[in-house]
Amino acid sequence: MDEGHSLRGLIYKQEGNKFLFKLYIEETPNKFIYLNVQETWPGPGKRIFCQLVGDCGIADLPTEEPIEKCNIIKQHRYGKRLIIILDRKIKKRCWFVFLKKEYKKKPGKFYYQVFWIT
Repeated sequence: MDEGHSLRGLIYKQEGNKFLFKLYIEETPNKFIYLNVQETWPGPGKRIFCQLVGDCGIADLPTEEPIEKCNIIKQHRYGKRLIIILDRKIKKRCWFVFLKKEYKKKPGKFYYQVFWIT
């Protein structure tokens, strides 16, 4: 990681979508995973279904101010999981599970089901 650059998690509100929020997780400096999410944080023992939009760079981030921004202390990919620890006192540990699924009516074509869990 670049000296002086903390990785970030950013949440933006979005309108006109069943996924009310956009979540950007910075994996490396200025490279983000972009997910559409239904809530801003999963409650205890709860999981949120997310829609993987893809990867993006800093130039692709929305221009408005995020409704939530937090530095990432630590992240680790472990198989299908992305484990995140945020720099705050509460709601700081979570993970994302990326499940690769084949379309039932499109053999050989795949998509991801993503779950955000605490």
